[in-house]
Formats: sequence, C-alpha cells, structure tokens
Amino acid sequence: MSTPDQPTPEDSTPGASAPDQPTSEAPASGPPAPEPPAPEPPTVAQPAPEPAAPAAPPAAPPAAAPPPGEGTFVSSRRDPSTAWKVMTAIFAVTTVGFAIWAIVLFTGAQSDSDSAAQEVAALEQERGDLTAQVADLEAQNADLEEQAGKLTEEAATALTQAVDALGVAAGELNVSEQQVTDAAAALESADTALEQAQGDLETAQAERDQALAVADLAKLCAGGSIGAIDLIAQDDIDGATALLETVAPACEAAFGE
Repeated sequence: MSTPDQPTPEDSTPGASAPDQPTSEAPASGPPAPEPPAPEPPTVAQPAPEPAAPAAPPAAPPAAAPPPGEGTFVSSRRDPSTAWKVMTAIFAVTTVGFAIWAIVLFTGAQSDSDSAAQEVAALEQERGDLTAQVADLEAQNADLEEQAGKLTEEAATALTQAVDALGVAAGELNVSEQQVTDAAAALESADTALEQAQGDLETAQAERDQALAVADLAKLCAGGSIGAIDLIAQDDIDGATALLETVAPACEAAFGE
C-alpha cells in the first residue's frame, strides 16, 4: 500500500508566507536597538499513518473431484431431454413386451381352438358310433324277447299235449299196456322238453337282462358324450374332461372286450 506524499510546510499552510520583519525606525539619537529574533517557522502536524489492511483469509482448498459417474448423473438430471429419452425407451420396451404377450396369447388361443375343434369332431364321430350301437342293441333285445315268447309258447303247447295224452291214456281203461307205456314215454319226453324250454327261457331272460344292462350303460355313455360335446361348445374344456372321466367306466363296460 502506497504512503501519501508528505505535505511540505509551504503546502500545509495555505496562504502562509514568511512573516514580515518588524521594522523600527532608528531613534534619532543613541545607540541602535538590537534586532528582535526571527520567529520560528510553524510546526506542521504530520498526518496519522493509516491502519494496515486486514490480512486476506486463507485460500479455500480445491473441491474434491466427484466420484465416477456422479457428475454425469447430475448433468443428465439437469438435462430435461434425458428424462424424456428414458421414458420413451421404457414405453418402447413396454410396447414390445405387450406385443409379444398378445402374439403368444393369440397363438395359444388358436392352438386351443384347433384342439377343441378336433376333439368336437372326434366326439361327434364317437356319438354317431354309439347311436348306431344303441340301435343295434335295441334290435337284439327285441329279437331276444321274441325268441323267449316263442319258447314259452312251445313249452306250454308241449305240456298241454302231454296232459292231453296222459288224460286220454288214463281215461281209457281198456287200452293196451303198450299204449300206456307209450303215453308214459310221451309224458317223460314232454317233461324233458318242458325243462329244456324252461332252461332256454331262463337263458333268454338272462341274455335279455344283460342286453338291457348293456343298453343302459350305452345310453349313459352316449349321454355323457353328448354332454361333453355341449360343454366343449361352451368352451368348458375342464367340465367336458371331468364328465368324460365320469362316464368312462360305463363306456368301457358297455363296449369293452
């Protein structure tokens, strides 16, 4: 810091000039008076020194370098376009994911639809076969009932003939022994024929009962198959599968070997 120039005595006392020397006239007589002493120059006050300026504070240490990636993140966060870019990328990825999901879902639905159509076609074919088998079993049952009726009529006719023959033989006391023997043989034959007819009748009835049971099982199987087809038409694959599993024993009993 520079020190101001010190004013000179002449500068510090503006307008000041050397004092006039007093003059005195010499007396007219006597020795000359002594001259008074010259006045001292005025003392100029020196200005007070200015206070020293305060010391400058110590320089702050340099800021630590940001960790890797932090400066980029701050600058990118302050950049509004970066947020839009990130949102656009996320939206694009989400859109592609939804597109892939829709394609997979459509493919699975198409595959399920094709499988259901094939199952419906197979069940319709099986339904036609079961309907034909039920009609055949009903025809066989009618034939068995007709045969059983014929056997019953034949047995009744044979019994009537035997009784008539026995009555005739017993009524005629004067018939020969040979005729009585022949009548007894005819009666025995009639009894044998009657027993045979009764056995045939029981066999026919058993076959008829078995045929009726098979027909009932076939009807149950056909009804279950038709119900399964209706459930498949309503897209209830699980219900159709459960119904087919329920009627499977009846179908196996009706048409199994």
